[in-house]
Amino acid sequence: MKNISKKLFDVTIFFLTIHCFSQTDNNINIGTIDTIQSKILNETRKIWIHVPASANNKIFTPQVYPVLYLLDAPAHFHFVTGMVQHLSSVSGNTVIPEMIVVGIQNTDRTRDLTPTHSTASVFGQSPESLKTSGGGDKFLDFIEKELFPYIEKTYPVAPHRMLVGHSFGGLMAVHALVNRPKLFDSYVAIDPSLWWDDQIVVKKAIMDLKENKFPEKPFYLAIANVLNTKKSIEQIEKDTAETSIGIRSAFDFAKMLDKFNGANTSHWKYYSDDTHGSVPLIATYDAFHTFFKEHKLEFPIDPADVNVGIFINHYEKVSELMGYTVHPPEVKVYRMGSMLLELGYHEKAYEFIKLNMANYPLSFVAYDNMGDYHRTKGEEEKAIEQYKKALSLREFPSTRKKLEKLTMENE
Repeated sequence: MKNISKKLFDVTIFFLTIHCFSQTDNNINIGTIDTIQSKILNETRKIWIHVPASANNKIFTPQVYPVLYLLDAPAHFHFVTGMVQHLSSVSGNTVIPEMIVVGIQNTDRTRDLTPTHSTASVFGQSPESLKTSGGGDKFLDFIEKELFPYIEKTYPVAPHRMLVGHSFGGLMAVHALVNRPKLFDSYVAIDPSLWWDDQIVVKKAIMDLKENKFPEKPFYLAIANVLNTKKSIEQIEKDTAETSIGIRSAFDFAKMLDKFNGANTSHWKYYSDDTHGSVPLIATYDAFHTFFKEHKLEFPIDPADVNVGIFINHYEKVSELMGYTVHPPEVKVYRMGSMLLELGYHEKAYEFIKLNMANYPLSFVAYDNMGDYHRTKGEEEKAIEQYKKALSLREFPSTRKKLEKLTMENE
């Protein structure tokens, strides 16, 4: 076991080495700020972009990534990108897929994130601060007709979009789900401001639930303890104070989700220990685990029990979950094939290498790896053939070195 553990460690270190990219400016960067000129909104909008580090690899076939669209970027971008990175790739995690995060910065938050014009306030906003309200649908037009095309043209995106919004952003997430459900594939509403305009959005949502018109899209509703109370849900529902209208609306909505959500696509949770301000981090984490509970790849620790069918079957389920074909990631298959080859499980390794060759036929890595397999088996001529194929796809120093060594040995 000691020898096996050492080999596993060696392969893991090699894997990490080929994935890391250096930061030459001594800064730790989690994203960039892009801009887009909107004709619909008649203004320039700043967009915060996080692209997974794996997009910068120079070895493996370029990937495409689902996109998480995040409202109120300055407030949430840091923790969301960190969470995405950690749950998708750090320490081998596959809890969620690697994702591009597109954070939208506000210019007039009240305008963009409210669906109707209203100057009625529950929490002390002045009529002056609400006078620009009601631009939500125009904002969604901007997202659909300008932001989506720009992101899909500029970045390596897959056909899967998630929307995450908090407070007014959560209100907009519910509004978009109910009125324009095709915009996104999943929706997260974190302590949404459902009190807005006499509860206009939540009333529409509840009516749709009763009439079996509510969209069958993954939806996560987080409700915070905005009253800072130890009362039970039942006691809160009996509260008649104006300031409790938001949380009471949310509980009404949640009950209707439980009663009428026949497709079981909607989920909700009350965070009794979290306030309106603290709930976004934990709620986003829970939403990720709820939506992507089938995404985690689990395989036996003992290499003797590993087989390629585990990968194939798992990513067939992932494809169904995501709504598009997701091949087993080349780098993960390569890692497993290399490890098995190193440990002496030659035929198991061969199946993993063949899988990469089938899914990534233009990858020089797959042919290089097949060359390693034949070399390990003592099949020098076949190894030379595979190394030559790899080099025909891309000139790579280590492959060239292996080919030259084998060629000299066989002369």
